[in-house]
Amino acid sequence: MPWTKAVYGSRCFLVADYSPDLAGNLRPAKPSLCSAAHEGASGLCEINIHSYRARKCGPGFDLAIFVCKIHDLTFTIYPPGWSPYSRRRLVGEGSTLEAVDDLAAGRAWPEQSNSESPTERTQRRWTLAWSILIGIDPSTCDDAHLKAGICLGIPTIFLLKSTNKIRAGPTMKGRAQCILSMLSSYKPSEHSLIKRGFQIGYWGKCINAPGLSAKTHDH
Repeated sequence: MPWTKAVYGSRCFLVADYSPDLAGNLRPAKPSLCSAAHEGASGLCEINIHSYRARKCGPGFDLAIFVCKIHDLTFTIYPPGWSPYSRRRLVGEGSTLEAVDDLAAGRAWPEQSNSESPTERTQRRWTLAWSILIGIDPSTCDDAHLKAGICLGIPTIFLLKSTNKIRAGPTMKGRAQCILSMLSSYKPSEHSLIKRGFQIGYWGKCINAPGLSAKTHDH
């Protein structure tokens, strides 16, 4: 399962828009607080840029790493839709949701990995993770259904119906179709999906750093 290792949800992470600098490189604004301060650590932060890190799997540009002298830590600023250790964005082009789209349409990914696509095993793992994220996996309890519905703006009764449908006909293709039905009918925002991921321990709390536009936050 992606997003479920304990380290993924161990601390909050900061998100901000990346904008071109004078040289054309995508850079975020310097935050005023580090992740430790957001979690309640005392002392006024002294933050400076530490480095820019390229990722083999990531948003396609270097991520900014800042250092806080007061709290003696380094932390990364992530672009919207990304979380720590993730290989793909949550939604949109090239996202983990493409695994669900393809599976729902009967397009299985290759059994063996290659440079063009992840494996069928990854496709199934991401689809399972998505069903847990939106609260329709058969393991979801009543309280989790309620929390998912409130967070994502989906009526609990429809989450229950999809859960029962998956339980009655447990195919991965059917599960993928139920996920897409919920997302297309109620269109939860990316922000609410990130918040929901924090609720169930997929990642830490997402903090919107300075420079994150209201449009990005809402959508």
